[in-house]
Amino acid sequence: MINRVSESTMWDDRAAIYDLFTTEEDIPFYSGLAMEAGGPVLEVGCGTGRLLFPLAEAGFDCVGIDSSIEMLNRCRDRLSTGRQIDKRLILRHQNWIEEASSQQAERDHYGFVLFGFGMIGLFWRDGEAKKALELAAAALRPGGLLVVDRRNWMADRYHAFREFDWIKRWPDRSAVVCQSHTDVIVDPVRRIRQAIYYYDGISADGAAFAFSHEMYLREFSVLELRELLASAGLTVVQSFGDYDRRPFSPSEPRIILTATKPG
Repeated sequence: MINRVSESTMWDDRAAIYDLFTTEEDIPFYSGLAMEAGGPVLEVGCGTGRLLFPLAEAGFDCVGIDSSIEMLNRCRDRLSTGRQIDKRLILRHQNWIEEASSQQAERDHYGFVLFGFGMIGLFWRDGEAKKALELAAAALRPGGLLVVDRRNWMADRYHAFREFDWIKRWPDRSAVVCQSHTDVIVDPVRRIRQAIYYYDGISADGAAFAFSHEMYLREFSVLELRELLASAGLTVVQSFGDYDRRPFSPSEPRIILTATKPG
């Protein structure tokens, strides 16, 4: 499995193409939770600002943390395109579980903390998810809301062979690019998923190119996530199965839990 240095490099390499192959379907969901919880907002793993920007534009003071400098650079580039949110948005380049514990000044500070769009799964090494949630709980103010969101592995299907995703225009390279992927459970006991994303494209001059990105993620059951949140001192208040707020059941595509910090 990849080491931390290779993992960080992969996300730096992925930054240039990341925004082409993302969704907006979850933005109203997270924005609605933020409205219910109030700010300030902390996003762990903010990437290029896909979720953070709409929250800042809605008036929330936001802090985004990411271990990839290139993801944050893309986020900063978006800030320079005339958006009037720079005073409400702070970006930090850091590894959450290695550096967050040193920020004692932000204990009991945030009204809303999110691990969006499966981010909790990227803490796949033993004990990492527990540590990440404990640090987030410490940063959450009493009465604040934390959300974790992960694919529901029990209702998911896996792809040992490459499955087509999208064809997109890639303006940065004046190219057309296709994404496909494989994802398989490589450690059944710990439920570690290996996902490989493949990119094949043609530039405007007719030159072909191809590359891939490999990552590892951990799958959690709803009971495991509940136990992790409880061990961090949080109380689960809602369980959703998708971004339309349908109740969670084993057949739903996602596991989304919201939890509050007792006052």
